[in-house]
Amino acid sequence: MLDMIFDVHNGIWLNDVFLKFETNINEVDLNVNMEQYEDKFYLYEGNLSIEIKDNLIVSFTVCLDQHSPFNLLYRNINIKALNADRIISFFDDEFGEKVKYLENGHLLLWPTSDICCWREVTTDDVQELIEESKRENVYEQMKDELREAKVRSECFETITIASKGYYNTLIQ
Repeated sequence: MLDMIFDVHNGIWLNDVFLKFETNINEVDLNVNMEQYEDKFYLYEGNLSIEIKDNLIVSFTVCLDQHSPFNLLYRNINIKALNADRIISFFDDEFGEKVKYLENGHLLLWPTSDICCWREVTTDDVQELIEESKRENVYEQMKDELREAKVRSECFETITIASKGYYNTLIQ
């Protein structure tokens, strides 16, 4: 497991290298394979993406699932070990701002801090699926799938740490 430490509006520490926002991507040497697709570089089998604009680093997106090779640390707290509700509470307190819920709760944003968390399935989605499966008399057949969806809904799948002002366009 690799420790990745993030510093709001400044960048991330990875493998004892500080990747600062606004650094030219051509100057980054992590001794790992980086695959580029359009304006993103993917590392560690896609568990980390680095977004660039005009060759400068503007955001990092980190996979938080159990297969990710990273522990994502902020103020010595492993964010990956927290469920969604605890991350929301922790970031609300740390950043001194309330989270903004976008895309029906799939995307959560702390706009002043330029931190964003995403999940494919929310607890409301799972509740709707449960009710629908019961109405259609398929609940018993779907029970395992619904249980798995419930577990997924309680966690975020990715977190994006971005440069100052990155999310301004999303909340206007």
